[in-house]
Amino acid sequence: MRSETPSVSDISPKLRIYSMPLPSFIIGGAPKAGTTALWAYLAEHPEVFMPSYKEPHFFSRLQGDLGNGIVKPGPIRTITYYNGLQWYEDLFKPGSGAKAKGEASTHYLSAPDAAGLIKEYVPDVRLIFLLRDPVDRLYSQYWQTYRLGTSMPDFESMFKSNHSAFTYFCYVSKYKMHLERFFSTFAADQILVLLDTDLKNHPEGTLQKVHRFIGVDPEFIPSVLGKAFNPNTFPRIRFLENVLTVMRNSWPSKAMPDKWRKPLGLLRRFVSKLNAIKDRYPPLPTAIRSGLAGRFDEDTTFVEGLLGVNLDSWRC
Repeated sequence: MRSETPSVSDISPKLRIYSMPLPSFIIGGAPKAGTTALWAYLAEHPEVFMPSYKEPHFFSRLQGDLGNGIVKPGPIRTITYYNGLQWYEDLFKPGSGAKAKGEASTHYLSAPDAAGLIKEYVPDVRLIFLLRDPVDRLYSQYWQTYRLGTSMPDFESMFKSNHSAFTYFCYVSKYKMHLERFFSTFAADQILVLLDTDLKNHPEGTLQKVHRFIGVDPEFIPSVLGKAFNPNTFPRIRFLENVLTVMRNSWPSKAMPDKWRKPLGLLRRFVSKLNAIKDRYPPLPTAIRSGLAGRFDEDTTFVEGLLGVNLDSWRC
């Protein structure tokens, strides 16, 4: 008899009545908007379990090509969805007694199929999205992609030529389109949208809001609150950083048992740290910023209406 648990070879795993723990909340993006900090804050909470596997990206069957000519630059992301539901459940086994269990995968916000897959497997899940000034966000993601060793033109050339990588970075910042997809799939009270400035400027109050949203003690304050995560660095040897990135995203790395993956991950991060030089990327020229900001007027207006805030700073 065929097992009910999907395997790597299953083309379309089906929902089943599961007894293993699955996440009660998901941090779904956006990239470069503070998700790593929020993940670290929640991981310290005694009532919360966050797998050490920070970005499983289980709820998407898409790799680099998102359709409509949108292609993610850099290493192709492994599709962990085809590892099967049991693989995903196993990430949460150590937290079976936790009051809240969650994961953070920044790809979910922009992946066209993520909302539907999340709804199929964890329909009652709570979703958290962090948003950043769309221009600052895409510019930061450009430099992160460059830092990881991906070969791309300079940003101004990409902007003028509408390079495919530039098109992708802009696509991820199209908040209205992405959030409407989730709001049409889930009840509004299952979704919490925050600004990165909320977490930076009012960390305690924002974290209390998150704690209440996921149903844990709101008064807990993590020791790492206010710590800077993902500081700006550049690799001494870009080729080495590219190799480390490919290793991290490879199927063997994601499929191997936790007891092997963890030490290899620690070694990879140690080598990456040795290869890093602290630096800040150059500021975005004012003329380019002005040209870009107009592309996101609709998104800015949508977020303003959703959160009841003024975001004129995003327009200039």
